[in-house]
Amino acid sequence: MIKKVLSIAGSDSGGGAGIQADLKTFQEFGTFGLTCITSIMAFNPDNHQYTLTPMSEQLIHQQLLNNFAGGSLDAIKTGLLGHPAVAERIHYFIQTYGQKKLIVDPVLVGKGPSDLLQQENIHALSHYLLPKATIVTPNLIEAGILSEQGEITSIDQLKKSARSLYQLGPASVLIKGGNRLPGEMAIDLLYDGTDYTFFKSPKVNTSSNHGAGCSFSAALTACLARNIPLKEAIALAKDYVTSGIQQGVFLTPDIGYLWHGHYYQTDQRLTSKEEHHETN
Repeated sequence: MIKKVLSIAGSDSGGGAGIQADLKTFQEFGTFGLTCITSIMAFNPDNHQYTLTPMSEQLIHQQLLNNFAGGSLDAIKTGLLGHPAVAERIHYFIQTYGQKKLIVDPVLVGKGPSDLLQQENIHALSHYLLPKATIVTPNLIEAGILSEQGEITSIDQLKKSARSLYQLGPASVLIKGGNRLPGEMAIDLLYDGTDYTFFKSPKVNTSSNHGAGCSFSAALTACLARNIPLKEAIALAKDYVTSGIQQGVFLTPDIGYLWHGHYYQTDQRLTSKEEHHETN
């Protein structure tokens, strides 16, 4: 039976991140994606500013009622929350339906540490979602904010931040170092309360990485829904995102998107079919 996975996140009108990235990724990994839209994010190319419009609490509750109509799901991923009350709503449904697998991607910032999107959500995330999380997947900046460690620039600081986040209650912590740590490798760290496991890949010299964090956590969610072991799921999600970044596309002069269809060679499969029809 096909696995059902839910993304509770914001909508990215550009199609490269948020709900849109999650749905593309869920399908690439053979799962059926459901959505609860918490907010709408729009980018203004004229002034390079984002506009965030939250959904009402009532509308979010109605979406979640629909999402859970069939009982608990195979996995849930949370992303950008419209306002702190959303975390409390999610907590209520998890408690009510006995949801087991929760992947928390704590989307707090845009592209830099000064671009804090929703500071008021930090307490709500820590109180309602992290204690229920199977795994939390912050990027380097978000990890520094949630762990109150500030800027993270070394492996020792990365470990310290992971330990602090683990104390907030998740079963595991995965900090996505990406291209922000010094060196030639993109380093991610998994901490389960006992062991540190590093996942490394060469950095990709490109700016076509919009939506990488959302897509990574969505791939991880789909893999865990399919009962793939955690470390194997992380490695697969990392390969998927790296491949998408390497073959990224620029749909506007300002924003480069990773290509979600590259890892499983969607374009190559369709091209071969097109060539077959042309020769016949």
